Amino acid sequence: MNTFTITNGRIFDGNTFHEGLAVRITKGRIAEISAEAARTDGPVHDLEGRLLVPGFIDLQVNGGGGVLFNDDPTVDTLRTMAAAHRWFGSTGLLPTLISAPRDTMLRAVEAVRSALAEGVPGILGIHLEGPFLARERRGIHDEGELRPIREDDLDWLCSLNDFPVLLTIAPEAVGGDAIRRLAGAGLAVFAGHSMATCEQTREALDAGLRGFTHLYNAMAPFTQREPGIVGAALEDRESFAGLIADGVHVHPAALALAAAAKTPDRIVLVTDAMATVGAP
Repeated sequence: MNTFTITNGRIFDGNTFHEGLAVRITKGRIAEISAEAARTDGPVHDLEGRLLVPGFIDLQVNGGGGVLFNDDPTVDTLRTMAAAHRWFGSTGLLPTLISAPRDTMLRAVEAVRSALAEGVPGILGIHLEGPFLARERRGIHDEGELRPIREDDLDWLCSLNDFPVLLTIAPEAVGGDAIRRLAGAGLAVFAGHSMATCEQTREALDAGLRGFTHLYNAMAPFTQREPGIVGAALEDRESFAGLIADGVHVHPAALALAAAAKTPDRIVLVTDAMATVGAP
C-alpha cells in the first residue's frame, strides 16, 4: 500500500490533541493531517475513537521478548527485541550492549549493521554502554570488563560512521581529548556510571559530551559543595538527560527537578529494558 488513510482517531502530534482529522500516509510518511484527508482514495483504517500518537523511540534497550543482546548479539536477537517493544509503543530503539569483551562488541556492531541492511523494523543503531566506566559506579556491569580507553579503541569507534552510535563513558575514565575525537567522528557521547566531579563533567561537555545515561542512577550523588556529574547535568541547558521514570529508579521529586532544570525537549525517557519485557 503506497497510500492509505487513518480516520476516526484522537490524533496527538507531540504537543496537541486533534479531533475530527484524518492522517494520510504515502510511501511510509505522513503526507497530510486534515479533515480533507479522509476523502482521499485508497484503503482506510478506522481507529474507532482510539488514540493515534507518535511511536516512542527508546535509546536504551538491553533486551526484550525473552532475549538479551549481550547474551546473543545477532540479527535474530535484534528482531525479537524490536518486535517485543513494538507491543508497548516503541517503534524505534537502540539495542544496548553493556560492558563486554572486544569480540562481543564487534559481533554486536556487525549484528546491528546487518539488521539495518536487512531493514529489520525498529532498529536505529546501537548504544554501547561501556566498558570505559568507573568501577565505583559500575552497577550491573562486570568489573572484570571495565578498562581505560586505548588508542585502538578510539580508532575502531571513530570508524563507526555508517549508522547512529551512542557511546556511554565515564568522563574521568576517558578524558577531554578522547571525547573530542569521538564526538568529532559523529558518535553521540553520553556520560554514565561515573564519579566525575562537576568540573570534569563541564570539561567533557565543552569537549563534545551530548548527554547523560540514566541520570542519577550509577552516578556520584549531588551535594551542596560537590554537585558532581548530576549537578553539571542539571545545570547544562543543551545536553540531554536519559531518565528511567518508573518511580523506583528515580524518586518522583528528583524526576520533577530534572524536568524543571532540563526542559522537556532535553529529557529522554528510557526503559533500560531487560529480556523480560514482552516475554511470557
